[in-house]
Amino acid sequence: MLAARLSSAMVAISTSVIAFPSLRFEVPNGQRVPCPKGASGCEKTDGNCWGLGHATCHGGTFPLNQFGLDLKKAKHKWTKELCEKDSDGDGLSNGEELGDPCCVWGAYDIPSDYTESFKASHPGVASEKQTGYARPQCSATTPKVKAPVMGGFNPGETQHVVDVCINNYTIPMPGNVGPRTQYTSFAWNFPDDSEHMFHVVRAEAIVKTPKNLHHYIVTGCEEKWPDSQHGKVISGRMECNRGFGGWAPGKPIVEMPLWGGKAIGKGAGIVAFSVSVHFDNPDLEQGIVSNDGMRIWYTTTLRKVSPSGLATMQVSINPAMLIPARNNRYYMTRKCQVTIKEKSTQKHVEAQLLLASSHAHLLGTEAYAERIRDGERTPLVNDKVWYFDDQYAHILYPRNLTLRTGDWLVSTCVFNSQGRAKLTVVGRETTDEMCWSTYEFAEGGLTTACKGDIWMGSLNPTEPGLGLELRHPASKADSVFDAANVKTGGSLTYRSAESEKMLSEYLSTQPCTDHDMVRMYCSVLLAQISNADGCDKTYKELGMRGLAGRIGDYTPMQMCCGTACNGTCSANKRCPKKTTKAPMSLPKMTTPPASTGAGGSASDAANHSRHQRLSALACLLILQAIGGS
Repeated sequence: MLAARLSSAMVAISTSVIAFPSLRFEVPNGQRVPCPKGASGCEKTDGNCWGLGHATCHGGTFPLNQFGLDLKKAKHKWTKELCEKDSDGDGLSNGEELGDPCCVWGAYDIPSDYTESFKASHPGVASEKQTGYARPQCSATTPKVKAPVMGGFNPGETQHVVDVCINNYTIPMPGNVGPRTQYTSFAWNFPDDSEHMFHVVRAEAIVKTPKNLHHYIVTGCEEKWPDSQHGKVISGRMECNRGFGGWAPGKPIVEMPLWGGKAIGKGAGIVAFSVSVHFDNPDLEQGIVSNDGMRIWYTTTLRKVSPSGLATMQVSINPAMLIPARNNRYYMTRKCQVTIKEKSTQKHVEAQLLLASSHAHLLGTEAYAERIRDGERTPLVNDKVWYFDDQYAHILYPRNLTLRTGDWLVSTCVFNSQGRAKLTVVGRETTDEMCWSTYEFAEGGLTTACKGDIWMGSLNPTEPGLGLELRHPASKADSVFDAANVKTGGSLTYRSAESEKMLSEYLSTQPCTDHDMVRMYCSVLLAQISNADGCDKTYKELGMRGLAGRIGDYTPMQMCCGTACNGTCSANKRCPKKTTKAPMSLPKMTTPPASTGAGGSASDAANHSRHQRLSALACLLILQAIGGS
């Protein structure tokens, strides 16, 4: 039964043409077309032409050839019209050149034996023509397994659509994280109260400032914002802790199969949203106004499941994670053992993978993921070319791959810092880096976890990205982290001498400022220091054990240098000679004197109790702020 496919043309997205690696999955045999004679750009593509519509086989070069123009006209989808067209005028249709002569293949389908073994020719170069071509019976070209329709409605379902948008927000310059980087949170209300629960079928970004909208994360809220707050910068606090989705260029916020929906409404505990937006202002322009937003397609016809997910890495901020300069293949990887249980019974179950996706910033160039079961390795993601502007998801469902308790996942991001003369830190600035690896299942009602370390190091120029941990185990890494928190990577457990030197050099070049991770809590953190001796001690050494896995391994001078130099740590060697007036802070508490038994004063006991409460409060506030549990 055919489903109504939602058109991305309905969304006001950026229409600039870029060489998208994902397009090779949108046409049959898109990764297996041999490079034409004399073609350039085949160095990283195994001798195949991935940029079929471009002037070179690597893509990103113009002008587009005729196949590229026809693909663009088809909105970068393998349509029947595009399949039947003879773009290069060589007498064979595009489908005949690519192994789909009857135009029955679709993106992420498991192809027929005929299509899979077919020696494809370039549909945009007339000189690359099939010789002795014989058209097969159409029955021989039918895909073995069809990929699920994503983001569509089933016949008979109610169909609704709504937009929620930022309301005339002027992007500050400079930003609050760096000159070009601004993070701001906005309030959106979901306007439909007609039912207790709805299922979201698809959600897309409405991009009005394509040059400046970097990415955003949407979190569900249990209560609605005041009407006056809708579309505005959030002021005040509200309970918003239900994951909904995120957007980065090339990916939808939500995209469900026909049997699944993302629950929303009072019954799902989501009647509004908090959206954390990363704006990038590379040209440092003044007066840019954002009215960006989100379009939601949803139904009142509730579906069978709300698919569950698993994140092995969402590493977004960690000042101890550094990428060296002038390194064309520096990796971050995690090998972890999976636990999957049915939420209601807590029984271990096996779940079918629906999709897998990756995320990084501007240095990200490759992404990999593989499952290890009983010693057998199965690739899930094998992106030898990856771009920030094309953060697509791999549809795994047709491959009938599952995860179960005891399986291992290896997830990897590879960065190319060849063009940078300085170290790059993992953080929220546009020019910082991140590494995410996430999975969705066809089933719902699951609890998932993955246990194992994260480590970093260098790859040689030609070695494969898959099987990385066999050649580069954690024992030989530059740095290792316990991954106790997937958002920060957890605590540092090992750093090589070379990496330690790199960190020292990095810290020596950094301005004496408060780290974005804890900036608004520095006054609370520094209240734990009784004298200057504590300025270079880690927070663990200072007794703030609750911060282990977040900032427990770092010192006040590493995390709160700006505020520290205006107070207790003003004589520290990292402080500039002249300091500005210290910001308002909580009263500094001194460490209580050693107990003298029953003769201790009441004021000593009161001070000690207050100190303990303050330390606990500081831990709680910071854990909430940076994603702790």
